[in-house]
Amino acid sequence: SGPDYYEVIERLAQYHEQYFENERTALIQLKKYITWYASGFPHAVSLRQKIFTQCGLKESLEMAQEFFCHDPKIRRSITIDEAWMSSGHG
Repeated sequence: SGPDYYEVIERLAQYHEQYFENERTALIQLKKYITWYASGFPHAVSLRQKIFTQCGLKESLEMAQEFFCHDPKIRRSITIDEAWMSSGHG
């Protein structure tokens, strides 16, 4: 569920803050994880567009929390036939 994904994102943010010396690198990596995990959820495209215009970790985490936790009943919808993450970015 969405809150489960957000819990993982929070943990990743903690690891990134602890182990990445370069804050910008940590932020970019975290934004990539957020958008990857959002794939298949309703309105993921909108989140992806917004999150890369945000400038900091706090704002990105707030957006992720709103996205993943606003309705815990919402589930991912990815089928085996979809070319998920086939572009090779990341």
